[in-house]
Amino acid sequence: MVRGNTQGIKRHILNMLENIYDIKSYDFINQDILDIMTKVTYEYNREVLVAISRQGNVLSVSVGTFDTGAISVNNQRKGLNGIRLIHTHPNGDSRLSQTDLSALEGQRFDCIAAVGVDSLGKITDYCIGYLTANGVRVFKTQNINDSQYIDYIKHFDKELKTQKDDFFENKPQKERVILACITASDEEAEINLLELKSLANSAGAEVVAMFKQKKDKPDPKFMLGKGKIQEIKLAVQNYRADTLIMDNELSALMIKNLENELNVKVIDRFNLILDIFAARAQSMEGKLQVELAQLKYSLPKLLNTGIRMDRLRQGIGMRGPGEKKLETDRRRIKARIKDLETRLQKLEKERGLRRARRANSFIPTVALVGYTNAGKSTIMNLLSGSDVLAEDKLFATLDPITRKVYAPNGYYTLTDTVGFIRKLPHEFIDAFKSTLEEAVQADLILHVMDYSDPNLFLQYETVIDVLEKIDAANKPVINIYNKIDIAQDRLDIPAVSDSVFISALTGQGADSLKSLISNKLFGKD
Repeated sequence: MVRGNTQGIKRHILNMLENIYDIKSYDFINQDILDIMTKVTYEYNREVLVAISRQGNVLSVSVGTFDTGAISVNNQRKGLNGIRLIHTHPNGDSRLSQTDLSALEGQRFDCIAAVGVDSLGKITDYCIGYLTANGVRVFKTQNINDSQYIDYIKHFDKELKTQKDDFFENKPQKERVILACITASDEEAEINLLELKSLANSAGAEVVAMFKQKKDKPDPKFMLGKGKIQEIKLAVQNYRADTLIMDNELSALMIKNLENELNVKVIDRFNLILDIFAARAQSMEGKLQVELAQLKYSLPKLLNTGIRMDRLRQGIGMRGPGEKKLETDRRRIKARIKDLETRLQKLEKERGLRRARRANSFIPTVALVGYTNAGKSTIMNLLSGSDVLAEDKLFATLDPITRKVYAPNGYYTLTDTVGFIRKLPHEFIDAFKSTLEEAVQADLILHVMDYSDPNLFLQYETVIDVLEKIDAANKPVINIYNKIDIAQDRLDIPAVSDSVFISALTGQGADSLKSLISNKLFGKD
């Protein structure tokens, strides 16, 4: 059977392709097979792929697509899988693509070879890639049937089999994820995917591919269009992906349909954010808040699909303190939500009493707010001399941290809060309301922005929007433009009073910031 795009190919040409299955390749590839592949590529401008076993038998013939999914691979076999792939490139360029190399390494093929076929139907050259102990080796040749290639593959495979442990299995593996989004514009898609990639990296995943689709109206069944799903399906095969992460919010039906179609776990941006919170929460309150947000977000999807929670798989989007509770039935989930809300209300009252005591003592309070990874924790350390964890990753700080800061005219308390991000789920804002109250009750807000980020204005609007939602938008604010030491271009920032440009890492501008805070809280000297 000839797979792939055979539409429009004449019957006698299809018969020629079918006959390839009857031809044995004692060399790297039989010349008759190569001639047929070249002829089809020249006449129809389509790739032709042939998979050959180490015994010389043709296992698969595909047209117009690099379809490794059509090839039966024994994943239990130690070492290489015993299959070599040869495919044509109709543009005459035989260089192996990233998809070729990922398939080679991911599925452990003996080798992958590309045949360049020019506009006259002539073979330009061959490019062969195969695995070595140090990675992938790629080279070009004019003689694809040189016996040294097969000899080397057999020798390397024999070496792998003699090792005590599997050479491939010993390599540490991160969860391999594919990112996708649909937007109204390419510019918006680039912004969304770059941020989604940062989120995935913060969750400990390895991003292997990204897809975008310009679409005014999402598909009600899959969110993505059928053509894009086929592209992702191929990427799942070639990159051995474990998970698809959509930037758009998915309904329960969409998740179910995509998982059935792609045979991988599917989560959306909000699952990913909640997963990061689950990994970062340290305090009891933070863990309760994460669990509440997870349950509130997951419950409608469970009610709509009737999915049993014990079917949920492990990995990104599935961990955290709420995981053990997600294995209960729906009634217990509702009861758990009520219990969590009651416990958080008690903790909120305790936090309120502490705030009231600080207010009665007339100690000014200052809150750090800003987009995630803007540098709030580094500024906290700069002002207070503390050693709060400050990492170059999204949501490094989840639990609010308060420190005492001494100024020339007195002292104040400084609280570092969780970073904001675009398209925050309302479940997050509800669950973390008690934490965000620190900003509502503060006498002064320090709005920290990453001056090196080209999306500064978009991030600024996101923070202002969240402050408005929690009724903190009318508080006195100092705008801090951080990371001026790594900013490539000076952004045209509108003239705004009470603003300061600093580098919290190098200390540049720190004195100006300290003076401005002191003047705001205690008045000028």
